[in-house]
Amino acid sequence: MKQLCFFILLLMAAMIKPADATNISSYTGTPDFEMTDTIRFGHYRILIHHNDTTTEQKKRSKLIAIAADLLAGPLGGHRIYLGTKPWIPVVYAVTLGGGIGVLPVIDLFAIIFVSDLKKYTDNPQIFMWL
Repeated sequence: MKQLCFFILLLMAAMIKPADATNISSYTGTPDFEMTDTIRFGHYRILIHHNDTTTEQKKRSKLIAIAADLLAGPLGGHRIYLGTKPWIPVVYAVTLGGGIGVLPVIDLFAIIFVSDLKKYTDNPQIFMWL
């Protein structure tokens, strides 16, 4: 149970986007606006490094997307990681992945066999592969 909570916390921490570099107390003042935040979870300490992503879209890891799909696919965990509208994970959770896990399985194959995840990043559709 602790490992699942820790994984969910890591997944949520990967999705944190700073609003403005000047308003964050951990701003380091480097020219490329790199920032670090620290999250404490029990005796674990997680360091998060933020870079200025205004000029280019943040690249998502295919391996993390696959892991999120396998672990939290019926709840839309992979869609949260890839970025989507807030109501998409609700649809996944209410329908248990589009009817007992059909959508996460199709999404898994789509994530595995695509060469670049840009097509699926910040996709507002329920069926991300369309």
